[in-house]
Amino acid sequence: MSVFTRTLIAASLLLSLTACTTTNQPTISAPSPAFGDAVRANIEAQFVPPTAKQKADTFIPADIDRRELALERYRTDEVKDPVPYETTDSGE
Repeated sequence: MSVFTRTLIAASLLLSLTACTTTNQPTISAPSPAFGDAVRANIEAQFVPPTAKQKADTFIPADIDRRELALERYRTDEVKDPVPYETTDSGE
């Protein structure tokens, strides 16, 4: 392939790439003042505020004896299986 042919191919490729551009680029403006309202509404709909009793009951005392027994079971590879439970009442 001659140098002229290569130059002609390269020029035509470069010229064809300019067809992908536009002369009037859209301007980027600030987001709408309502931007994020849907997310905030979803968070508010899913948030359950704690009751006064739940707010007051935050201290859980450590049971040192129980902790030591659990650590010993862990060291001897005799760990208890977790007890299954449900977080909702299925009505049964």
